[in-house]
Amino acid sequence: MTNGITHTGTIDLGDLDVWTFPANAGDSIFVAMGESVAGSALTPGLWLYGPDGRLLTSYGSSAVAAEISTRATNSGTFTVVAGDFSNAYSGSGAYRLTMVKTGDPIVLSPDDQGGPLTNGVTHVGDIYVGDLDVWNFTASAGESITVRMGELISGSPLLPAVWLFGPDGAQLDVYVSSS
Repeated sequence: MTNGITHTGTIDLGDLDVWTFPANAGDSIFVAMGESVAGSALTPGLWLYGPDGRLLTSYGSSAVAAEISTRATNSGTFTVVAGDFSNAYSGSGAYRLTMVKTGDPIVLSPDDQGGPLTNGVTHVGDIYVGDLDVWNFTASAGESITVRMGELISGSPLLPAVWLFGPDGAQLDVYVSSS
């Protein structure tokens, strides 16, 4: 997997898709998976394994999306398993999968949003199921930082969420809208 790129796949009945990516100790890692076709039988499920084969985190219970996050405690190749998490694992369908992590340059999928933020400039983007948009900026020690995100279409199903990470990969703050 490439940092920031949205990958696509299909989970057939009884199928698991396996994806890998490198990470270094201290990197923060996010992986999001969402159904590509609304109302499909797929209930996205994710499992993340460290370089030593140990399960680090997993998630699966939403009807349309799954998201996992952790901080790497060791360096090496990490493994993401994408599958169905429905009752009796009986669902199937197409999905989108995006992995983002600190410590590497941001790469964007064609027609996706992200990259450098400009102080005082409003940036516009789209978040679809299974998508993560990654933005970065430069700041100096002691500076105050304010980042805001809101929906452009009132009443959309989007619940704005922003995670802020420092240069060392540590999560500094998180905001998830309640409505």
